[in-house]
Amino acid sequence: MQSGGEVGKWVMSGADVAVLLGVHASTVTRWIDDGMPAIERGAGGGESRIDARAAVRWALQRVEVSGDPGAKARAAFNQARADREQLRLAKDAGMLVLAADVDKAATLASRAMRDAMLSIPERVSSLLAAESDAARVHAILANEIRQALTALADGLARQAEGVDT
Repeated sequence: MQSGGEVGKWVMSGADVAVLLGVHASTVTRWIDDGMPAIERGAGGGESRIDARAAVRWALQRVEVSGDPGAKARAAFNQARADREQLRLAKDAGMLVLAADVDKAATLASRAMRDAMLSIPERVSSLLAAESDAARVHAILANEIRQALTALADGLARQAEGVDT
């Protein structure tokens, strides 16, 4: 499969489209003759290049017109298979992540935030005990909270870049 550009991400050979739609490669060739959109028609037995999304839409429209109930079930199955393939391609391209990975990252971030916030009293209690100026107490606390939040944000940024996974 080729990549590059919005259409390019979904360009497949006729044989790959046949697998995607659950039909024989000769069926795809016949369908191209019948009007299935092809980016490039394989000349002299060469391989055709087809936008898989357009091919699936075309096949679904063909089924709707035919009225064959078995064809509708096959089309639904093939649409599900095409959707699954589209998700696989998006995952391979780094456009999707697993929910478990997101949950793990959120849990780690929450724990880091909890630990950073709970350690503030230990770090500043002696400073605050000796401080009588409310503005100074506020400044000390605000600085500690800002440092904790900045450290968390920096850690998340490194994790997102894959540095700290």
